[in-house]
Amino acid sequence: MQTGKMELMAQQVVLAFLGYYNGAIDGIWSDATIKAKRDFEFHDSYVPGIPANGLPFSLNEKLPKGLYWEKKVLNHRQMTPEKAAEIIRSRTRTTQPTNPPKQPGKRPEVVAEESESSDDDAQE
Repeated sequence: MQTGKMELMAQQVVLAFLGYYNGAIDGIWSDATIKAKRDFEFHDSYVPGIPANGLPFSLNEKLPKGLYWEKKVLNHRQMTPEKAAEIIRSRTRTTQPTNPPKQPGKRPEVVAEESESSDDDAQE
């Protein structure tokens, strides 16, 4: 059975292409991925595939019409490489830095705070 992250991502892309998966293309076989696979398994277009209760596709199982293996990666006959790339770009999680990157050699600006002491405090 395919279990590597890249192989699972390819399966998520195929499920997204077919309209069953709306989650992130992250290679994690999550509850959302399982639901998408189950939904596909119970659709009439899953013929002649044999349902696997939402588990990832396996190299030795009979695939539904239109799906095929290419170098041990699941693919769909109607999905172009451009369409696959578009799905990946639009659904890949990216992490945004919480702080802006520091620029080497540049000191942060320091803002001097004015003292709130009164003239009386300064004379003591």
